[in-house]
Amino acid sequence: MPQAAGGSNDVMARAVAARLPPLIGSNVVVENRPGAGGNIGSAWVAKSAPKDGSVWLVTVNSAQAVNPSLYKSTGFDPIHDFEPVAGIAIVQHAIVVSPKFPANTLAELVALARGTGRDRDEGRAGGARHHHQGRDRALGAGDPRFGDEDRLSERLREGLRAMRRQSAGGPAPDA
Repeated sequence: MPQAAGGSNDVMARAVAARLPPLIGSNVVVENRPGAGGNIGSAWVAKSAPKDGSVWLVTVNSAQAVNPSLYKSTGFDPIHDFEPVAGIAIVQHAIVVSPKFPANTLAELVALARGTGRDRDEGRAGGARHHHQGRDRALGAGDPRFGDEDRLSERLREGLRAMRRQSAGGPAPDA
C-alpha cells in the first residue's frame, strides 16, 4: 500500500484483506510503503514485487491517474505495470470549521482565507497531493503546517479552527 497506515485507504485495504484468506486460501499481509504521493509503494509493486499475482496494490486513484502529470518520474507506468481488478470504496472529503469560526458557507470560507493570507489557522491530514494543491490554489497559496495524522490530532486539541478531512465512505458503486 503506497499510503501511510491509519488513513482511509489503509482502513479499506485492511477491511478487504481480513476477508480474503478464506477466499484465496492463503494469508494476506498489508504492508505500507508511503511517500511521494503514492509513488514509492506503487513503484515497488511495479518493479520489485513478484509477478505471480501474490502482491496486490491497493491505492487511491490519484497515485495512478494524477501523479504521472505531477512528477517527472513516478517509477512506474500506470497503464502497463498494473491490471485493474476492482474499486473498493469512494472516499468522502469534507471541510469543517469550529463553531466559533466566522465562515458558515464554503464561499465565506474561501473569501475569508483569501483575505487573510497566511495568517489563517488551517490544517489537513495526509501528504501534499493533487487535492491539497487544488485547495492551496483556490485559497491563495496556503501554508499547510502539518501532514500526518498524529500532528493533526494534536493541532485539533490546541484549537485548530478549520481543516479539510477525508473519511472512508461506502463501497464503490460497482463493489
